[in-house]
Amino acid sequence: MKYRDSGMPNEEMWSTFFDPNDILIQMEVDSSVETILGLDIEEEMILSCKNKLDDAKIQNVELDCGDVSSDETLRKLKTLVSGFVYFTLFNILHCEEPTKLLKAVYSLLETRRYSLEIRKNTKRPALEIKPKPEQIVLWADKVITF
Repeated sequence: MKYRDSGMPNEEMWSTFFDPNDILIQMEVDSSVETILGLDIEEEMILSCKNKLDDAKIQNVELDCGDVSSDETLRKLKTLVSGFVYFTLFNILHCEEPTKLLKAVYSLLETRRYSLEIRKNTKRPALEIKPKPEQIVLWADKVITF
């Protein structure tokens, strides 16, 4: 399902939102990681990432198109690995059912540990549907089972 106001900004604008290399360093993701799975709801983004991976000769990344909050995609992901160590969500918690999305991701985590990085971004989505950091923390706390 494509979420409201989910149109992708152009790559130049998107790159101003965060630094992917810095995020990977913070997550300790490097060439020693056996397999990384990239998931996006838009086939166009999968193809763009695939081209970049090919250009960089990176081979430890698998890409798939799907919606992590759908039962079909969740079942598929659970067959690929027993659990994920990290799962990152970028600019997506403005969706219609954020707790459903967070619960789906949480169910995939191997260690049931999570971290939220909330960055202010005034470009997308529209301010009236963008959740405030305090709301995101409340949603996350709601889906975590101890």
